[in-house]
Amino acid sequence: MSATGQIRKTFSRIVEAVWPSRQYPIIYQALPNDAKTDVSEYDRRTILGLARYLYYNIGLVRGAVDTKARLAVGDGLSPRPKTSDAKWNEAALEAWNQWAVYPDVTGKFTWGELLRLASIAIDRDGEFFAVLTKSAEGAPQLQLVESHRVGSGKASAEERKDGKFFDGVWVNKQGRPTYYRFLVGEKMADDKSRDLPAQGVIHAYESVRTDEYRGVSNLAQAVNHLRDIMDIIGYEKFATKIRAALALQIERTNDSTGPALLGHRVKQTDGPNAPLTVEKLLAGAIVDLEPGAKLSSVLGAKPEAQTMELLRFLIRDVAVGLGLPYEVVWDASALNGTSVRMTLRMLQETITQRQSMMTSRICKRVWGYVINSMMNDGKLPQNNEWWKVEWQTPAELSVDLRQQQQDREDLKLGLTTYAELYGKYGQNWMDALKQKAEEAQFIKNLAEQYDLDRRDIAMLTPNELPADAQLPQNSSPSEDS
Repeated sequence: MSATGQIRKTFSRIVEAVWPSRQYPIIYQALPNDAKTDVSEYDRRTILGLARYLYYNIGLVRGAVDTKARLAVGDGLSPRPKTSDAKWNEAALEAWNQWAVYPDVTGKFTWGELLRLASIAIDRDGEFFAVLTKSAEGAPQLQLVESHRVGSGKASAEERKDGKFFDGVWVNKQGRPTYYRFLVGEKMADDKSRDLPAQGVIHAYESVRTDEYRGVSNLAQAVNHLRDIMDIIGYEKFATKIRAALALQIERTNDSTGPALLGHRVKQTDGPNAPLTVEKLLAGAIVDLEPGAKLSSVLGAKPEAQTMELLRFLIRDVAVGLGLPYEVVWDASALNGTSVRMTLRMLQETITQRQSMMTSRICKRVWGYVINSMMNDGKLPQNNEWWKVEWQTPAELSVDLRQQQQDREDLKLGLTTYAELYGKYGQNWMDALKQKAEEAQFIKNLAEQYDLDRRDIAMLTPNELPADAQLPQNSSPSEDS
């Protein structure tokens, strides 16, 4: 193609974003590449270190990540076996509950605590690892592994050459992970590693690309924003200290020493090469200036409105990156009734997405490993339907009493089920109805024991009347009825 033809082709584009200009120069990094090119192993590990630093040093980051984990996990996602054998379901659930007290090899965490740590790791580190292993007695257990302990290490050129090994993950020609490399040396630079089959490794992360094999921290897009927030707040704190430290200033036209003043005097200089510095200032300082000198401040009385607005924008961007409403992370003062419901709906969608991912990538994998191990060891009867299990999540977020009333009406009309209704409140419908039946039976037996009408002890339905209640005459049932 001639130069003229190339120019015509270039300027015939209708998408302005691709036109280079002084205002919008070319971004040379903005090229379509595979995920492993866009985020190299070095990039991912660098972001991981920065994300952990920010998590430990900025309260809003730790609070947002921990809140998301707490709402998603609660006391722990609980299994409900759904096979056709009711007795096996009860036995499997009992065996699981006993196992869930100490599921990891260290014995430090319960199942609920383990899931909370997993959710935190997914947001902060980008991913969560656990190895399916056995205790010394042969019981199924999990070994939790930090993200930085999975990587290429000192991989040889032979291992890297065909592209089937990247950032600690071996894949087959279809792109399915086959092995993970765990770095086991005391120092990360040690040439010690162990490759484990992918079938025995749980790797949970929120995918954003179809060809990625490692998760990247959800704080990646906010790293620079958070560093700016730390700087801005640090400067404002420093400025506030200076404003609080300076009580008065003395300007003199001679070198005479004035009377003693309340506060401590700070001279401008202690010598020709010793200028007045901020380090010399203490609370209530009275600055003693040399003749002709003047102390002026460029500090406002408080943080500028533009500064606070910038902070709100930066924090909002951090919250959005974590999938959380800004009002949940930072400031809920502007919410009213309608916006509260919308905010809670947005938050619930984020929580539901996290629960769905953890259920599919962690809970079901662990259930299959534990239950099959117990069946193989003879601790549970064999059941080919062992994989039929549902997971009970915490109650949904809601402040709408009208919705609760509508839920009850929908149940009466058959528009919803007990499973759906009780599930919204974080309860298992079978357990709840069994509990209700046990309470009704107890009330009935108690009434018979004391020769009372059951309704004198408790009314089991909202429309039930006490035993001694008299119906109005116009409400008496007719003879025909």
